[in-house]
Amino acid sequence: MENAKIAYFEDQESLRRIVTIFLRDAGHEVLHAIDTMEKARALIAELEPESIDVAIVDGNLGSGSTGEDGKEIVRLLRERLGNSVVVIGSSGSDDVAGADYQASKGGNVVQTIPSIIKDL
Repeated sequence: MENAKIAYFEDQESLRRIVTIFLRDAGHEVLHAIDTMEKARALIAELEPESIDVAIVDGNLGSGSTGEDGKEIVRLLRERLGNSVVVIGSSGSDDVAGADYQASKGGNVVQTIPSIIKDL
């Protein structure tokens, strides 16, 4: 996929910045970089079909996370946008339930995520 419109749900600022730079350098548009569940819920409630092509979803957003944040974000995205958005899970060790693809933080997520999007 070229020129993807992306929503990125990630609480680690340094990772969010680096991946965003790599995505923009690859020609994609990072429209939203969300770091909390509260902001995630607000954004998803406002999204319209085809407003984003890809959502990159961290499994846990914030220090108070229950470990179910990614699953909840995917559920909300599917309710709002159906299958019109491709979801890439980006979690430390466990997969993000419901995601179409997984990019483990244990690997080189900075290179893995743009590679997944390129191959879509």
